[in-house]
Amino acid sequence: MASLSLPILTKHPSTPTNQPVPVPDTPNPLVSIICTEETIQSDILTQILTEAYAKNPTAPPSLIILSTNSTTTIQQLTPDSATQPPLKPFTSPFLGMTETKVAEFIATACAGSAISSKLFYIADDRTAATGTLQAVFMYSDDHWSRASFPMEWEFANVAAVGVMRDPERGGEKLLSVIWKGIYRGKQGGEGWGR
Repeated sequence: MASLSLPILTKHPSTPTNQPVPVPDTPNPLVSIICTEETIQSDILTQILTEAYAKNPTAPPSLIILSTNSTTTIQQLTPDSATQPPLKPFTSPFLGMTETKVAEFIATACAGSAISSKLFYIADDRTAATGTLQAVFMYSDDHWSRASFPMEWEFANVAAVGVMRDPERGGEKLLSVIWKGIYRGKQGGEGWGR
């Protein structure tokens, strides 16, 4: 029996039902990968980056493995700080964090930095077994207003570049893919680079 992976849409219960406030446009070309599972080692992260960058070699590297939770360090990163494989071993400061806690951290620590507070990926307990990252798209400046879904990791950089180059159209395309279910490239679903 096939399992259905539906997107998770969240909104804080006390938020009014009117339109969400758009995430402000800032020049943040990097999209973070947050590791919340201790079994995700540097060799898996190296594989993720290698496959994501190889999907479209003409797209600029736009992924950063966030290995710090220091707001000061994050604010000092530049667009040239994209992570390049191979990765050295490190211990993620985000181990055991829930998606909500990660979203809250990203919304506050990355605002105004070179790292997007609109889109990020989570490498979790399903990543190694499924070949997916949990893609999280924040459609408001409130960390509760987000959509998340599993996405094959090979599309991580292409999706990041698409959303960061044109947040309105890229974000709309990403949301349309979310509504259709899991982001699948190999299985014939919609996706960037197809």
